[in-house]
Amino acid sequence: MKYRHSLILGGVILCLGLMVPVWGFSGETGSQFLIGFTALDEDEIDFKEVEGLENFDLKDKMNLSDMISIGAAGYSNLAGEKTALGVEYGAIFSGMADDVDSTTANGQTEMSADGSLLLFDIFLGPQINTRAGDKIRFYCGAGPLLMYGHISADFEQDGTEETDEIDISENDSALGVGGYLRFGAEFSISRDSALGMGFRWFTASLDFNDTLGDVDINGPQVFFNYTASF
Repeated sequence: MKYRHSLILGGVILCLGLMVPVWGFSGETGSQFLIGFTALDEDEIDFKEVEGLENFDLKDKMNLSDMISIGAAGYSNLAGEKTALGVEYGAIFSGMADDVDSTTANGQTEMSADGSLLLFDIFLGPQINTRAGDKIRFYCGAGPLLMYGHISADFEQDGTEETDEIDISENDSALGVGGYLRFGAEFSISRDSALGMGFRWFTASLDFNDTLGDVDINGPQVFFNYTASF
């Protein structure tokens, strides 16, 4: 088992183990609205698998690894007061678009590429959270996720005596499963609302047959959040 899968599994087991001693309904629930960014492994997003690009010599590679992310999450405490145990759930959407252009040394061959990558996942897992005084709440959760990915890419190159014309458009989708581990802190700004910052590390395996091939989608995500509790 890869180390990242072991880390997530360990987080799930720890949270579940903490939930065993006391089990009851403490009543608090909350909703988080998230905005931030995702950093993927750039080497995983390589279009070398696309048929017809063997002679495509684009000097600058598209970078779809730094993504803007938005989402929503919720939690329900099931046991405890100051330190509470419960469940969390949510959905996160991430996207990025990029385009690059270059010219061969002789200035005659124009080459360009543009593409976009969209990711959407839903997640569910146990959560433990604790309060430091009346204003600060810390939380940590881990569990499985289901991810959908869609990629779109266009490649163009004007033909010359030395090169053939290239005009390739690809759209590809994939569905995969994975896991996540997230934690964060937030500061109360009123009785029922808070502002905070959180970190999520996730992993999923997606198979883009026509473009990227098998891709390990994983990396860190950083979010700023607004939380409303009930």
